[in-house]
Amino acid sequence: MDRTKEKPSYKLISTYKTELMGVAAISVLIGHAGTAIMADTGAILLVPKMATLICTLMYMFFFLSGFGCFYSLNKSNDIHKFYNNRIKKVLLPYLVISSIAYAIKYFILEFSFRKFIEAEFFISFWMKNEGAWYIAVVAVLYVVYPVLYNIQKSTKGKKTIVVALLIILCSTVMMGYINEPWKYNVNYSYVGHFGGPLMGTFCFIVGSWIAEESLDKNEYSYLLVAVMVLIWPLSKMIPTIRYSSSISLIASVFLRMSGVFILPFGFQRMPQRVKEKSLTFLRKIGGATLELYLTNIYVNDLLGQLNVRFPNDPYRIKYSICFTGLGVLLAIILIEGKKRIKRLYAK
Repeated sequence: MDRTKEKPSYKLISTYKTELMGVAAISVLIGHAGTAIMADTGAILLVPKMATLICTLMYMFFFLSGFGCFYSLNKSNDIHKFYNNRIKKVLLPYLVISSIAYAIKYFILEFSFRKFIEAEFFISFWMKNEGAWYIAVVAVLYVVYPVLYNIQKSTKGKKTIVVALLIILCSTVMMGYINEPWKYNVNYSYVGHFGGPLMGTFCFIVGSWIAEESLDKNEYSYLLVAVMVLIWPLSKMIPTIRYSSSISLIASVFLRMSGVFILPFGFQRMPQRVKEKSLTFLRKIGGATLELYLTNIYVNDLLGQLNVRFPNDPYRIKYSICFTGLGVLLAIILIEGKKRIKRLYAK
C-alpha cells in the first residue's frame, strides 16, 4: 500500500500505528535511562529533566491501546474474541516475563512469597506504587472496555465521554493540591500515585474515540492539535500554576499525546530512501514494545536491587547504557524464542 498518498485525516493514525508504538517505545527507553542519571551540577542535570518529559510518551501507549481496542471490537463485535486477543498479546507475555523477574527478586534475593504474589498480580502497584504500572492500569481498562465501547456507540455516547474526560481532568487537578503524601511511600503524593492511571485512562478513552472518527476518514482538527501542543509551554509561563504537579502532568501528557497526530505528517513527508529504512526500523521496534518495556524496567529493578555500580561513573551514564542494553538484548532473545516456538507448532 502506498501510504504517501493518504490525506491528513485520523485514518493516518491507523496507518502508522505500529510505527507510532515504536517511537513511544524508544522514548520510554531513553526516559528510563535518563532518569537513572544522577547529577547535582552542570549540563548533565538537564538530562533527567529532559528524559522525564520525553518519557511521558508512555501515554501514547494508552492512546494507541484505546485506538486498537476500538478497531478490534468493532471488527468482530465478539467480546470473547476481544478478551482472548488481549490475553494472548498482553497478559500472557507479561506473566512469562514478570514471573521470571519476580522469581529472581523475591525467591533468590529477598525470599518472600507474599511479595512475589503482590508484585505479580499488581497489588504492590495499587498499594505501594511499585511494578509495571502501565500493565496494571491497561489490564483494568481492557476488562471494562466493552462497557466503554457500548457507551461510545450509544446515541448520547459522545456527551457521556466528554463528561467522563472532564471528570478525569478535574480529579487529577484536585489531587495536585492535596498535600498529604501517599501513606505507604513518602516519595509519592496522591497525584504522583494516581495521576498516571487517571491520565492513562484519559488517553485510552480519547484513543478509542479518535479510532471511531478514523473510520470515516475525518480530517484532523488543527486547532485542537495546536492547543495540545501549546498547553505545556503556556503552563510554564503562568506563575500561579507553574509549580502545580497535577497541571504539569496534564500539560505534558497533552504535549506528548499531540505526537500521535503530528508524527504521521513527518512520516509521510520523509524522503523515500530515508522513509523506507526508518519506518522499517520503527515497525520492528513497535512490534516488540511490550517486551522492550518489561525487560527494561525489570533489568533496572534487579540491577538496583543488586546495587550495581560502575567505576568512574558519577552520573550513572555507564549504568544507564548497561541496563538499557541488557533489556534490549533480552527482548530480542524473547522475541526470537517466541518465533521459534510458533514455527515448531506450525510444523
